[in-house]
Amino acid sequence: MVLDFYFGLVYNVTDIIVIGGKSMNIKFHSEADKYSFESENMKIVFSEPNIQAWDEYGYCKNSKGILYYYYSVEAFIKKNNKWKEFFELGTYDFPQILVFEEMLKIILSGLRNPEDYQKVVVNEEENHYWLLKTYDLGAFSDDYYAVKHEIYMEHGVKEKESYSVIVGKPFDIHCDEVQSLEFKQLSKGDLEVIYRCICGFINYTIQKHNDRAVEYNKSEIQSWFISEGKLYKMTEDGTGIDSVYVAGDKIDTAKVLCGDLNSSDFYSIDFSHFSIDAIEDDGFIISSGVVEDRNRNYRKITKSKKIKLSVLISLFEDMQDEKLAYSEDEIVLDFMSILSESEKEEFRKESVDFLYTKWKNAILNRTWMCRDEHNLPKRVKDTGNHENVYASIRVIVESIKNSLI
Repeated sequence: MVLDFYFGLVYNVTDIIVIGGKSMNIKFHSEADKYSFESENMKIVFSEPNIQAWDEYGYCKNSKGILYYYYSVEAFIKKNNKWKEFFELGTYDFPQILVFEEMLKIILSGLRNPEDYQKVVVNEEENHYWLLKTYDLGAFSDDYYAVKHEIYMEHGVKEKESYSVIVGKPFDIHCDEVQSLEFKQLSKGDLEVIYRCICGFINYTIQKHNDRAVEYNKSEIQSWFISEGKLYKMTEDGTGIDSVYVAGDKIDTAKVLCGDLNSSDFYSIDFSHFSIDAIEDDGFIISSGVVEDRNRNYRKITKSKKIKLSVLISLFEDMQDEKLAYSEDEIVLDFMSILSESEKEEFRKESVDFLYTKWKNAILNRTWMCRDEHNLPKRVKDTGNHENVYASIRVIVESIKNSLI
């Protein structure tokens, strides 16, 4: 059993690997979403990155724009010329790779203030001593990192220096032992390779988010259209109508894109707590509510403004309590009240299967039929899912059709 110090406490470490010696000649590899650094006998692999940015729909410029960061870390040791997994972890609450990147950056910037280093005297008469500095993490982390810097001084002059990096799986409710790999006796060049690996992984993650944000925003904006004075959103697969909005509908939040998706300066803002006053050919008019600016400050809307479809990402309706308790008959009457004459004719002529495929999501979302407040005979509430609500929607489609024939 080895005793080691982590987070200012003593842990019984039953599984720790320490490999020292000469400079380890660290190598850096990247392939697809895997970024790794390795020595002759140890390897660390970062993969499966995903972030939620502070602005989920905007361009993330750097790590300061990251709200939540998820990724996997795998550690391997080489035995008989084959890599064997030593530990693996996934981040969930307290990822620390951004702190690790900052540790490396600080230590690579060089010795700033000798007073910040611990001094260990070897020969006081000859003025030989070590300067030691360790950066590590606090008590709460999903992944553990430490970076050590050791400088050997003779007669006040630096004679040699080395670095160490520890990557570990901390002790917590998910893991009952500390598992760590320590890369010792690293040169500054080795540390720079590790730093490039970490920076590369973070930059890849951010670029992945930005690419996804561009494609998502384009897809969402293209899903909106206006016809016969109503606002429609297509389903993701393009086979039906996801939502329908009419003048007078109360909206909790509209997510709107600002800037050019082809640039590195697009972001989203929110229009909240308003009613749709009118729907025109290229957008809808509002004159109430509040708008959030780029600095996340809110101001009251005091004059009419058009929100164009060319920048509309999403709408979230402010559902009224009475609609949440609609019965099937009330849902039928409500939905029929917003149908145009051409849509009523479609309900008369087309088959129930066709109408169900096209309109099922729009009917569901118009009164949030998945909510428990609805009294729907065809719905079984204790199944733990909402799939059975579609049986009620089919009944509603049939009722609308029969009412119009």
